[in-house]
Amino acid sequence: MNLTYFSILLTIFSFFYLDSKAQECRLVCEDFKSIEKEIPLDKLVVELERLEKILALSNKQNCWCKAKVKNLVGFLYYNQSEYTKAKTILLEAENVLKVENRYDEDFIRNQNYLGLIEIIEKNFDGAIFHFNRMNEMAKKKNNLELQTEAALQLGLSYLEKNELDTAKFYYQNCLNLNKQVKSDYFEGYAFQNLARVFYRKKDYEKALDYAERANLNWEKLKSRKGIYLLNIIISDIYAAKGDTSQVLNYLERSLAIYKKTGVSLNLDLIYKRLGDVYFNKNKLENAEKNYILALKNGDNLTLVEQKNILYNLSDIQFKNNDEDGLKNSINLVLNLVEKSKSKNKFQENRIIKSELNFDNKNRENLALKEDFYSKEIKFKRLTLLLYSLLGVLGFISYLMYSKWQESNKRKLLLEQIEDQKNELSKVNEELKQSTTIITQQNVRLEKINEDLQNFTYATSHDLKSPLRSIVGFATILRRKLEKEGNLKHIDLLQNIETSGKGMGEIIENLLTYAKAGTHKLSIEKASPELIFNQVKLALDKLIKENKAKVNLSTQLNEIELDLLSIKQLLQNFISNSIKYAKKDVTPIINLSINENKNMYIFKIEDNGIGIPKEYHSKIFNMFERVPNQLTAEGSGIGLATCKKLIELYKGNIEIESKEGVGTTFIFNLPKQITA
Repeated sequence: MNLTYFSILLTIFSFFYLDSKAQECRLVCEDFKSIEKEIPLDKLVVELERLEKILALSNKQNCWCKAKVKNLVGFLYYNQSEYTKAKTILLEAENVLKVENRYDEDFIRNQNYLGLIEIIEKNFDGAIFHFNRMNEMAKKKNNLELQTEAALQLGLSYLEKNELDTAKFYYQNCLNLNKQVKSDYFEGYAFQNLARVFYRKKDYEKALDYAERANLNWEKLKSRKGIYLLNIIISDIYAAKGDTSQVLNYLERSLAIYKKTGVSLNLDLIYKRLGDVYFNKNKLENAEKNYILALKNGDNLTLVEQKNILYNLSDIQFKNNDEDGLKNSINLVLNLVEKSKSKNKFQENRIIKSELNFDNKNRENLALKEDFYSKEIKFKRLTLLLYSLLGVLGFISYLMYSKWQESNKRKLLLEQIEDQKNELSKVNEELKQSTTIITQQNVRLEKINEDLQNFTYATSHDLKSPLRSIVGFATILRRKLEKEGNLKHIDLLQNIETSGKGMGEIIENLLTYAKAGTHKLSIEKASPELIFNQVKLALDKLIKENKAKVNLSTQLNEIELDLLSIKQLLQNFISNSIKYAKKDVTPIINLSINENKNMYIFKIEDNGIGIPKEYHSKIFNMFERVPNQLTAEGSGIGLATCKKLIELYKGNIEIESKEGVGTTFIFNLPKQITA
């Protein structure tokens, strides 16, 4: 601890109330401030604990001061890696600060340290809870620097939790906030951990890009610690890419920083990775040297990593005929297996170190067991030879059994093939019979359709002839009575004429419905403008009588369809829109023709009287008409004919309408008509 830290302590305790006990606290802090040399952490902890006892005797007004002292004690224990003590004291400080409603920077720092301890204890959800609290309070205080730090810590929590996208989000948020804070430290750590995120995502190029950005920050800050850790991360990235030369390069850089400055974070992991690289390159002497150094500095090695090192060491010692080293490694592996259920990693590491540094007693015990190990190795070799012979015999037996089994399978397969041939012959015979029946049914169906069409034509003709006579006689009689001045029955005769013409229209529409889709398809290419003009020409009289405006919008140069059917559809829809126009309002009909990958899309939109929602599904039924539209001309067959044609060609139709506003019909036809 240096003079700057004691100045901070003095500033904090200057807020103490001026009762006698608080005065003593203030004087102690001033004593600290006067010391200009470094003081051991353990002495600081003792002094701060003494302050805590003094405050315990003072009045209740000093609760905030007590919390500050507890916070400082907790921070010091954290820096001494006494995480359990630190957590207990920081939680006590947190409770006091909550009771006092002091959600100031002391509380924010308290949450930061608690979150870091939760990360060390692998409780990532707990860490996220504390860092979120830290972030909320920093926002309330409008402290951008603490918000940036909170985002950085949240990113770390989610990274350790392996929720990579969430971690990425918080690191990018940290970088955005840092544009105002302008801290090279925050930016460097954000870039460094983004490199870790993309490394885990296996996007190694992006990982290297962010690592390079982080390196610029550490160089700017002259942070040997930052560069040291970054080199380890970069070595992991190159290891994943299979570039062992770069792995060695960056690990050696970290070691150079360690030798120059004494920064030794994760030193055991560096030696292990160097050992692995040399082991894979068959440079056994270098591998053995680095593995031993890894075990001697093994505070960060997991139990599995320690076992892997010992297995590789035993291989090296076996190849080098180093019996003492081999026995040593075997002993250590056995000890690790015995201790594998232990949850205290640091205790396991102490066991490894103590076993590596054999004391005299262990050496004496090993000498007594030397003969036993020699015999045991010979026995194992003999056992291995016997197992090998048994394996060879077993393999030969397996080959003979497989050959016999394969022969039986071949016979069984031939029998199955013969049975399948017989079954297939039966199926083929049944299929021929079915085909004959289907052909006969198709012939009958064609005959029925032909008879039905003839019947439709004949019925239509037979109905229309007498109907024309009725209408004709009624017209002649009406004209005769008009000339004679006898107007008594004129209205009745006009009703007969109107009804007869309506009946004729119904018969004509029925004939159209019956004939819909029965003509031979003639698929042709034509421009939408040409088809539109031909439809307008066919409806010219109706359009002019109603002063209707019919418009086309399309970006298609041509369409390929059965032109007779599409013209019939468009005529029906456009004439329908004109017939059901609003009174004293110019009918406006907009036709659009577009396409997607498989379909042509037709849309007819009008400004007519509209159709109530409850009739949207009914108007395509034969003779179905909306009650409020009965005065308009129409037979109730046109839309049914349209739906029949569209469905025959495997298309579909939809309606969008609002009463009093207008109606839109949308129908799709496939580009490859199979009707």
